[in-house]
Amino acid sequence: MFSFFELQQSFALEPAIIIPPTHTPQAAVAMILTLDGQLLMMKRAQRKGDPWSGHMAFPGGRLEEGDRDLQHTAQRETYEEVAIDLQEAAVLLGRMDDLMHPKIHISAFVYGLEKSVNPKGNHEVQQLYWFSLAALANGENRGTLRKQWNGQSYVFPLIGLQGTEIWGISLQFIDALIGRLGPRSLL
Repeated sequence: MFSFFELQQSFALEPAIIIPPTHTPQAAVAMILTLDGQLLMMKRAQRKGDPWSGHMAFPGGRLEEGDRDLQHTAQRETYEEVAIDLQEAAVLLGRMDDLMHPKIHISAFVYGLEKSVNPKGNHEVQQLYWFSLAALANGENRGTLRKQWNGQSYVFPLIGLQGTEIWGISLQFIDALIGRLGPRSLL
């Protein structure tokens, strides 16, 4: 069975690989879990000029000048996008290994909700979803997605749940979290 304590211990035993800052913009997201193993995600609103428009994502965004660090970025962006005050309602369980995208360096912080919340998306959010870790790990929900980019065809792994397609960086963070938990925790 999934527990915050065991997940927190796994982060203590195997700390995240943190990529030192470069000239690439930095961003941070919050992976928010409930005690019963539900993970909060959002479908980003359609916005012209946003390369991640309409994608499934975690609350988060770019590091801004006033942010103390990337964890603060994740907390600030989560409050702005889904109205959850992580300092008030959750405990930090750990940090995932950083990921590099050609356009951005992304850090993910995993939080366990200790209080009941009622997330509300702002203008950047089309819809909010709670997905069970078990459903995210279930191979029957896995498939592939074909995308065209710069005249080339690419195939990406995906998870299809509740009429959504989770792929890319979000899926990489989900798979890393599931790997950290192990199959026993998802029963």
